[in-house]
Amino acid sequence: MHPLIARLDRWLQANRLTYHASLQPGASSDVIDEIARRAGGELPALLRELLTWRDGQPDDSDDHLEHLWSLMSARTILDTLDDMAWLVENDDFAGLWGDGWVPFLGNIYGDHLCVDTAGGPGGAPGQIIEFKAEDHHRYIRYPSLEAWLETLVSAFEAGLSGDDSNPDDREAYEAFVARRHPGYPIARAMT
Repeated sequence: MHPLIARLDRWLQANRLTYHASLQPGASSDVIDEIARRAGGELPALLRELLTWRDGQPDDSDDHLEHLWSLMSARTILDTLDDMAWLVENDDFAGLWGDGWVPFLGNIYGDHLCVDTAGGPGGAPGQIIEFKAEDHHRYIRYPSLEAWLETLVSAFEAGLSGDDSNPDDREAYEAFVARRHPGYPIARAMT
């Protein structure tokens, strides 16, 4: 197990046991391979390992991993990729969804944090893009999935998140993230 996933697992067991117990068993390699195929290539090893560790949380769960973000199951990721492909083909989202984006966190508003396997818009492969359905900007939130996970786990360990996933002090949490990743988020206009 990747050391960051092991740290996350330990922290959740010690501090959010009910949430940890609600996480689904890991996804099968066949389903993860299908995500990679639909995304147009290989997935980052850490994303594969995250999906192998836990296959997200139940769709009917009201809990969140981080603030309003829920850990997506492999099936939900595939469904989202299908939905976005259909929207792009029918011009509703042409230019708003990127090739090679793989969502891994979602919220009730239809927004997603995605691993950008292709490196657009104007970024590097592996960066984390925030897709907001109602916004024509995309934000590069983190340089990589590892940077996101390390920041999340470190914030949890530093006591910057309560037992319900919400930061006890949102301003302190945002300052913590900004210190770790100066210059982020990076706004990119989409057409």
